[in-house]
Amino acid sequence: QGYFLADAALYGTQRESWVLVHHLWMIIAHHPIGEPLQGCRLMGCGDCSRAVWLSATGYWAEISTLFLVVRWFQHRCLRKHSVWYSINSACLLTTYPVTRVGGAAAILLGSLWPSRAEYERQGLGSLITFTTVTYIAMALMSSYYFYTLVSRGLSRALFFAPEVAKKE
Repeated sequence: QGYFLADAALYGTQRESWVLVHHLWMIIAHHPIGEPLQGCRLMGCGDCSRAVWLSATGYWAEISTLFLVVRWFQHRCLRKHSVWYSINSACLLTTYPVTRVGGAAAILLGSLWPSRAEYERQGLGSLITFTTVTYIAMALMSSYYFYTLVSRGLSRALFFAPEVAKKE
């Protein structure tokens, strides 16, 4: 939970308040994972390892965060285009939709929804609904942010323009 709090405090309050909303939601969603074991077993429908698996696969989306942070740093430090900017941007444009949008769909379709009947038998169907809403919200927010990255053209997303970066 510390990652979500730190990231939300550092970046969420500056320009993109939706990041703050996203991280507060994720704190609620991931809170029962790990300790105490009762919450973990509840989220895993009696199997703590399932809850940890769902949480860990959700964190897979954070792979793209590395490239976002490097890009933020490059926007503030670069004076002219660098091939490293293009490489980082290509990694960001690849990992962001795959892990944040595709990953959410894979978790729902491959892990969570197939277990729905088991959760409902134990009176925990609302956890499936909550987690579904969480992943759909994450995928929608991520799709919107990805759109903002590419909406002005792929060239602008891949090649550094110092005058543009200063305005963003």
